[in-house]
Amino acid sequence: YKEMTYTSAREVVALHLASAEGPAAVRTVYLVHVQDEADIRLRSSEARDGPSVPRRGRASKVQAHVVTLVAGGLRREIPTEFDALGDKSAATLATSLEALLRLIVGAVLPQSSVHGSGAREEEPEVWMMHVLIGDGIPTNLAAAKLVWACVVE
Repeated sequence: YKEMTYTSAREVVALHLASAEGPAAVRTVYLVHVQDEADIRLRSSEARDGPSVPRRGRASKVQAHVVTLVAGGLRREIPTEFDALGDKSAATLATSLEALLRLIVGAVLPQSSVHGSGAREEEPEVWMMHVLIGDGIPTNLAAAKLVWACVVE
């Protein structure tokens, strides 16, 4: 399913880039990225033990992502998975966000656009706009600043 979705997203981007006119053309691709953390509590038990046997449980923090690629008026939902978080620090969150961003960009953009150099002259310049949406906690802002610093490099 994921590869099929990435293929569809690559086709949307390719169609958008093919519509560029002239060597100075610029095309923008948007990634709308809604993210939040969640607590998941898992319980384990054996059905044959009955209700009187204590159950073991464990809570884990995970990062949930919903990503939509928008290019040339077309949209594609990008499948993501939960990321387990070791803690709730900005650095940990930024690592999760950056890894997902790099995975998606590498999967949907032409390779010459991903690396920022080596593009052929007839290819349009591609601007990737990462629209990151989260709740108002300070950790999200700090993580977004860390992701920005990593992407700028």
